[in-house]
Amino acid sequence: MGSFKVTIDDLGLKEIKLNDRHFTWTNEQTNPTMTRIDRLLCTPDWELLFPSCFLHSLPSLMSDHTPLLLHGALDHFNNNFFRFENFWTKMEGFHEVVQTEWGKPLNTMLPIKRLHIKMARLAKGLKKWWKEKIGNTRLQLTITKEVLLQLEMAQELRPLSDQENELRKRLKARSTGLAVIEKSRMRQRSRLTYIRSGDANTKKFHMKANARRRKNYIHCLQKEGLIALPIYQ
Repeated sequence: MGSFKVTIDDLGLKEIKLNDRHFTWTNEQTNPTMTRIDRLLCTPDWELLFPSCFLHSLPSLMSDHTPLLLHGALDHFNNNFFRFENFWTKMEGFHEVVQTEWGKPLNTMLPIKRLHIKMARLAKGLKKWWKEKIGNTRLQLTITKEVLLQLEMAQELRPLSDQENELRKRLKARSTGLAVIEKSRMRQRSRLTYIRSGDANTKKFHMKANARRRKNYIHCLQKEGLIALPIYQ
């Protein structure tokens, strides 16, 4: 710990102010113990590059520690296009919606136009089905986090009531299910990004292929102290 403190002094690090909390850890007992053990440090040069940064806390969903989120200049944009989610196929009612929308009659005989209309109807039907079935999971997760955060902030000032503790447990359980959905969505989007990056840069895939080949290569076999080397022809 002494070396760690010396390193902080040598680098001239300073702490970024946490705006909405006094404590970042609790043991979640009836009479909880709360401390401030999570901090964010930066160099003076970094602070000059990001003078308007804002550090705030997130609710501790599955941990005793409070996550810290550092905000800078963010660009906001809305995507209204259709995006298919892989986990839809495992949900109740998905196949019925696909069968209903795909089987609706058409007034054209052109194959390309028929396919376009069917795909547009299916996308519209799936968006409506998802909105009625689950809704905006990202918004639900955001609201869940906000309520949890308010309960944790209230806990710093007073003991929570039994109803508030029960609500907190239910929200944490709910947040786990919503987080699984969001994780599946992010995994799918990361794969699409990986494919697009690979199409634009074949060198990346060459590096991946070479790394996998090196990983799977057997240099030698060893048994009972004897080493068998490969024979090249």
